[in-house]
Amino acid sequence: MTQNTNSNERYKSQKVIWQNIGIEVRYCPNWSIVDEGFGFAHLEIISDDRQNLPITETGYKSHFLPAEEIIKFGGAVGYALAWLNEASNSRSWNEYVEEQRQGCLF
Repeated sequence: MTQNTNSNERYKSQKVIWQNIGIEVRYCPNWSIVDEGFGFAHLEIISDDRQNLPITETGYKSHFLPAEEIIKFGGAVGYALAWLNEASNSRSWNEYVEEQRQGCLF
């Protein structure tokens, strides 16, 4: 049996700055619980003004995962920052950052 505990009071929210972008990290460790004790956590990453991020072009990312994965990184913010840092090594993100730095001439 699965129990959905998806309510706003179950979420914790923290604001951080990543590469000069304000980010809200929302986390619910017990989004779903299964009788056997295994369930999923829910992580939301939302950038200020919905700026692009290396994990989403819309500025919003919703991710379901085992809570144990979050714990390995010391919490939701640690997980989010590690994910952003890893994804920021991509060619597409580096090209995007360079375009933003130079501006569009056309």
